[in-house]
Amino acid sequence: MGRDWLVWALCFSLFASGIVFSKIVPGQLGLTDFIGMISALGTLAAAIAAWQSAKISAQMAAGSRSSERLSNSAEHRKQFDEMLTQTELDLGVVFYDRITLYDRVFPTNRNPLLQFKVEGDLEKLESWKRSYFSVIEYLRHPGDLLIERWMVLVMILTSEICVRNVSVETEQVYMSGYTPSGFNEENVSRYIGNLCSVLGRISKFGMIDADLHLMAESSRFEEAFKSFIIKVKSGMTPHAFRSTSKNTI
Repeated sequence: MGRDWLVWALCFSLFASGIVFSKIVPGQLGLTDFIGMISALGTLAAAIAAWQSAKISAQMAAGSRSSERLSNSAEHRKQFDEMLTQTELDLGVVFYDRITLYDRVFPTNRNPLLQFKVEGDLEKLESWKRSYFSVIEYLRHPGDLLIERWMVLVMILTSEICVRNVSVETEQVYMSGYTPSGFNEENVSRYIGNLCSVLGRISKFGMIDADLHLMAESSRFEEAFKSFIIKVKSGMTPHAFRSTSKNTI
């Protein structure tokens, strides 16, 4: 579109050239002059037709590329949703914001001006992987303070992945009485196993090898965790142990 003025300038130049070539003199138009004018007009018409044809072809090509990209994006998003649904069924987890999760893994795919990619964002997935390994390193350390710090670390990671380990109806620890943690007295190993599987599946869908592994908690960590849950349930901490209905979320 920015070069239209150049095309029109060339067309009028061709027309003017035809007039000059025909040697038009006022009051002395002959057959040769008319032939020159017709030739110039024909050249102008041909140039305009060629320009219009090229413009239409470019618009059709752009429209075709846009349509193809939209189709690819819709199909890719559908496959991503299907993967998340199957993960929920397999693990019992809940993905509460699938759109945000997709945009975090594939940040360029919703912008028509950027390249569509089936590969996930390597920097983001590597960041989640590092956070996961930080989480499982804590499993070797006991202590109530470390338990609370560890739970917050896990909650930050799961919020990045937009996943809940259990539904809101399940009794669990509410940090500071308000924020559901996904933890109850039975599911440390299950929580870590689910977290490993979720990250592995998302990375695999993004065509990136996460190379994750599990680590069982030490007996001292397990004892400290159970002691922390007992204190929460006994009202000895600022946290709460309860369930919340969907209507209040």
